[in-house]
Amino acid sequence: LGLAQFLLGRFAEAVEAYEEALQLDPDNKASKSYLEKAKKKLAAEEAKENKKDNKEKDKDVAPSEAPKSLPPATLPTTGGGSPTKTREQIRIDEKEANKFKSTGNAKMVARDHDGAIAAYTAAIELCPDGPSSHVYYSNRAAALCYLERYEQAEEDSETSIRLRPDYGKGWARLGLSRFFLHDYEGAVLAYQEALKYEPDNPASRSYLQKAMRKLEEEAEDALSSSHRNGALSEESI
Repeated sequence: LGLAQFLLGRFAEAVEAYEEALQLDPDNKASKSYLEKAKKKLAAEEAKENKKDNKEKDKDVAPSEAPKSLPPATLPTTGGGSPTKTREQIRIDEKEANKFKSTGNAKMVARDHDGAIAAYTAAIELCPDGPSSHVYYSNRAAALCYLERYEQAEEDSETSIRLRPDYGKGWARLGLSRFFLHDYEGAVLAYQEALKYEPDNPASRSYLQKAMRKLEEEAEDALSSSHRNGALSEESI
């Protein structure tokens, strides 16, 4: 439940769910890790909201303070940011963003992963929440994985999924980044979701099995450690 809330961007609910889970299983490493991540995401959201509120307050004051001689184009825009894009500009930006995506794909084929990241980043900057933006984030996550930048890849994968929850590749890249971050429980859950949308993907099936085996090994190691500690306690009595 906590992971589902986290992936949907409901960080307050995720914090609550993980805190409840840790009351039942206080030594669960995955729950502890995701609780910290959810708290950081929640804090970042709150900081962003506060900044937005401050901008709104400044905007309310600004018009009365602006010199009457200023032309309308120099007055603060809505939200304190850049002017709202026209539909035509949005269409142009989406077209250019797709060109950058194609460039990134070509860089990936050439194994120029830094170049691919730069191209996908350019696409994201042009079109951060358009109809294909989930692909840009997912593709950048793939490039980041090749460079072993797994934490950043995880973040991009999560953004891709939030933009389009039924995107199988986004889930698969989330699973891959978590696998190499040794978050095997999170990897299993991500690959299970990936296979809902791409049931014939052999890489997802393979890594799901690998992650499940890693989880089993961790459980066996924890059990062995518990038995050893118990034996040492008995010897000391």
